Amino acid sequence: MSHAHLFAGPARFVDVQTLLAFLHGSVDGPNDNAKWGSEFGQEAGLSKMDYDAGGIEYVLSDIAQPVRALLSDHPASATWACADAQAHVAVLVFPPNRLWHPEKCSLPYLGLVDVDDPVT
Repeated sequence: MSHAHLFAGPARFVDVQTLLAFLHGSVDGPNDNAKWGSEFGQEAGLSKMDYDAGGIEYVLSDIAQPVRALLSDHPASATWACADAQAHVAVLVFPPNRLWHPEKCSLPYLGLVDVDDPVT
């Protein structure tokens, strides 16, 4: 079973570049401490040793939508307890990214979700 950390929230980012800067920070790479140098990395405790940009997916919308609609590419999204939560942005963080304290992130943390196809 595959899991990912799910974050979703209100219209906070004016464009994709602003969201990407929040998630990934500068192109210079991690700072000198053990966390990734982006604002997201600092808040959620993203370990620089486990950081993989390809393991972070995002969706940004001009209008609030249910999380299941924002992440409709993931068939399991309709089964998540938070599927009806309204959001403008949704972020999924997959392994090998490791978050030490995702609940401290300023982007609301909705929990660890199953991303496998639901059994029909």
